[in-house]
Amino acid sequence: MATRLRQLEDEETIREHVEAVKAAEAKAAERVRYEARLADETEKYNKMNQERAREKKERENEEDRRLNRQAVELVDRREREREKALADLKARIVQGP
Repeated sequence: MATRLRQLEDEETIREHVEAVKAAEAKAAERVRYEARLADETEKYNKMNQERAREKKERENEEDRRLNRQAVELVDRREREREKALADLKARIVQGP
């Protein structure tokens, strides 16, 4: 009788241990899934930020190109105006007073 009681207690202990192991395995699996989701979200967030930074840099580059074109046009216009003014001055000098 005592042996049978001891055997039942051992079986109960084993059953509790198996349940505890299964619960720990389930918790570990859930943690792995959570970490994987977190890594995916982090990767998406980083890619989104990289894309935003790339777009911002492209806008800045386009603005720089636009300003450079304007500067070149201004320099060219001033050079043409200077040349015209010199030509006008030469023409007046040649014509005399």
